Amino acid sequence: MLLGTHALIGASIYSILRRWPFVIVAVVVIASHFVLDSIPHSDLSSFIGLPSYTYWKIYRLIINIGTIGFLTWLTIQTNNFRPITYGVLATIPDFFLHIPLVARLHAAFNNQVDWAQGLYAYFGSSRSISPDTPAYRAIVPASQLQETPWFWIGQTAMLLCELSVILIGISLLMSFLAWSNKHRAKFVSRATMARYKEH
Repeated sequence: MLLGTHALIGASIYSILRRWPFVIVAVVVIASHFVLDSIPHSDLSSFIGLPSYTYWKIYRLIINIGTIGFLTWLTIQTNNFRPITYGVLATIPDFFLHIPLVARLHAAFNNQVDWAQGLYAYFGSSRSISPDTPAYRAIVPASQLQETPWFWIGQTAMLLCELSVILIGISLLMSFLAWSNKHRAKFVSRATMARYKEH
């Protein structure tokens, strides 16, 4: 999945486990990277060489920049650097794929599926396709597949899957923001009362 998606979920995990020890939260956050990658998703490789590939690259750029912007805004609003720190931590495995153990773990969990090819294989193909055929295996060239409705249905499904995960992350972090504001308001109120009593 996109780095932005991993970052949002990493920050969200901190918002849930914020009272837990750092080491435990860090392990859960890093593990979440592999769990997310086990959800069937696409790296958009089926778009390479097609005019529409540019639009999907723009989509990825918007998501990643939007995530950075959202987490930066959250940091400013809560005066808490931990969510964005754990968000960055959640993306770490993608930067250490040159390490054999990380690469093996990533390959074992990374469920790359071309949704459009999979849908075409099972529903749109005129020839018999074995149920054992991996969904990521190209059944037809991408340029030909783009002329069928399965291309757009598959890519839309893939985008909706990722956007659903993103929305879950945002929802959890907005709850964290509400908790943080309430906690800070109580602290300010107590400090004000203490100053009033001193006078």
